[in-house]
Amino acid sequence: MRGLCAELPGRGHQIGVNPLGCFCGRARRHALFYFNDGSRDCMSGIPVVYSQRRGLSFPIEGGERHPGIGRRRQVRRRLFLGSIGIGVKGILCEGRDVSQSVDLARLASVVEDVPTLPSVMFEVLAIAEDENSTAGDLEAVIMRDQALSAKVLKVANSAYYGIPRTVETVSRATVLLGFQTVVGLALTVSVYDTLWGAGKGHYLDRRDIWKHSLSTATAARLLAGDSNGKQGAVAFTAGMLHDIGKSVFDTYLPEEYSKVIDACHRDSLQMHDAEQTILGVTHGDLGYRVGLRWQLPDVLCQSIRCHHALQSAEADFRRTAGLVNLGDFLTRHCGIGEPPDMTLPGLDQDALKVWGGTEHQLKDVVTQLEKHREQIESFQP
Repeated sequence: MRGLCAELPGRGHQIGVNPLGCFCGRARRHALFYFNDGSRDCMSGIPVVYSQRRGLSFPIEGGERHPGIGRRRQVRRRLFLGSIGIGVKGILCEGRDVSQSVDLARLASVVEDVPTLPSVMFEVLAIAEDENSTAGDLEAVIMRDQALSAKVLKVANSAYYGIPRTVETVSRATVLLGFQTVVGLALTVSVYDTLWGAGKGHYLDRRDIWKHSLSTATAARLLAGDSNGKQGAVAFTAGMLHDIGKSVFDTYLPEEYSKVIDACHRDSLQMHDAEQTILGVTHGDLGYRVGLRWQLPDVLCQSIRCHHALQSAEADFRRTAGLVNLGDFLTRHCGIGEPPDMTLPGLDQDALKVWGGTEHQLKDVVTQLEKHREQIESFQP
C-alpha cells in the first residue's frame, strides 16, 4: 500500500499522507486523515478528513458524517491511532512510492502502545504557555511528583551546568537556569523515563542516544544565539527529543529495526534513509506521531519530524528544526555519542540558510561544543 491521497470536499485541496499520516500536499496545515477500526469514539471503517480550521469532518468514499471537533488539541489527540488500509485506494504520494515491510496497522498500534507522559507534565506544559506563570507555580507542580523533582534537581546539580553550590529547590533551579530551561529539563526527564521504562532497548545503546541528544541539544542552544533565553531553551529541548522515534523503533519493533541497522553498516546509509527504504517511515515521522499523542508543543513536534527534512517544516518552526539539524551535524562530526550509522552526513544548506550564519561561523560553534565534551560524555541520565 502506498501513501494515501484524498481531496478535501469543497476546497479543491489535494492532501497526501505517508504510512504514518505525515502530510504532503497543499493542505498540510488544514486537514488530517483519520483511519479507524471501530475503537472508542470512532465510526468503524470510515476514513475521515478533519479540517482544523473549522472543526469539521468529511468522510472519504461515502459514509455518515462524524461530529466535528472544534479545538485543535482535541483533534490532535485523535490522530491516526486506528487500523490503516480499510477499503481506501492507495495512491502515489508526491510522486514517490512509499513501500514498507512493516504492517501499517502495527505501526499505528505502536504509537498507541507507547505509554502516556505523567499527568503532571501536562500541567507543566500549561504553565509554560501561561505568560503570567511564576517560578513558584512551576515548582508547585513539579514537586507533586517526587521522582520528577528529584531528577530535575539531579540534572541541575550535574557537572554539565557547573553551578558551584548545591541547588536544593526547583524554584532555585529556575532562578539560576531559567524558567524555560527547567520546563525543558522536566519534559526531557519525563520523556526518556516514559520511553525507556516501557521496555529494554535491543540494538541501540541508550547511553550513546543520550550523549548524542545532549550534544545536539547543546549545539542547538549555542547556535540559537540566545543560550540563556527562551530561544536557547527551546532549541535545547528540541535537540534532546529529536531522535525519540529511534527509541520507539528499537523498543517496539526490534526485529524490523535490526534490518535498518544492518543496512546502515552494509550499505553506508544514513539512518533516516535506511528507515525510509526498509520500513517506509522514518524515526522523525514516528517520533512526531508520538509527540502529537503526548500533546507536545508544536515547535517540538515539528523539530522531531523535520530535522532531516526542513522543507517540510511549517515556516514558524523551520528555524528551530534547522538548529537541531545543524546541532546533529556538528555532533556527528565531533564524534560525540556514536550512532549506528557511521557514515557522516553532509552539511544541509537549507539549515545553514535558516540559521543565518556561515560555514566559518560553524567552526566557532564546534570550538564551543568541544569545551562541553567532557561534561556531555560523563553525564548519565
